[in-house]
Amino acid sequence: MLLRKFGMRNDQPSLSQYYDKLRPVVQWMENNCAANVGLPEIVEQAQMSVSYLNELFRDAFGMSPYSFLIQLRIREAKKIMVHNPSMALKDVSAKVGFNDVSHFVATFRKKEGVTPAKYRELHIAD
Repeated sequence: MLLRKFGMRNDQPSLSQYYDKLRPVVQWMENNCAANVGLPEIVEQAQMSVSYLNELFRDAFGMSPYSFLIQLRIREAKKIMVHNPSMALKDVSAKVGFNDVSHFVATFRKKEGVTPAKYRELHIAD
């Protein structure tokens, strides 16, 4: 465990070193995922080059910073839909930072394997 946390493997930094560098950026993304933010704002917040930020995110999470942001938005949408079952999908999509409901539905289906309406139906207790 300590090797994984502090050691280097194949002359690569440990995963915890990636997380330490990304923690402030990830916290900012979690707090601002519903805002109209994209890669330029993430890069500005991180104060890193696009390529270095992409490299850190891929090494730490296996995805780009923008994909990580989309994942945060989908996670928030799922919470909202379950806790507010009567909220219209267009309102849910706007609340989590999507500019239009069709993009939200398509992205949600791609990431979750079901439409938002089906997800809501499956997760609302009767």
